[in-house]
Amino acid sequence: MPTFHIHSDAYRLIRVAHRLSYATIQAIDAAEQDVLYGLWKIDCSAAIARELWTWFHDCEQHSALVPRDSWKVRVSQRAKQRIARAR
Repeated sequence: MPTFHIHSDAYRLIRVAHRLSYATIQAIDAAEQDVLYGLWKIDCSAAIARELWTWFHDCEQHSALVPRDSWKVRVSQRAKQRIARAR
């Protein structure tokens, strides 16, 4: 079961995501924030980790096309790296 930590900005992005499965939403809701570092710890199955990685990948691709959303590209890249390391 993968466990990974993502930054607060990435967590805020997935909290408002619309096209995630019910199981993924439950994993996000169960996430715990590290008080010292501000990272969010997510425990989930490999399928949920793959779904989140895909969501961040899609967000990265879309945000690269919209100049005002360019900050989301780096956020998505960092989140994908952390998820990939947890697999």
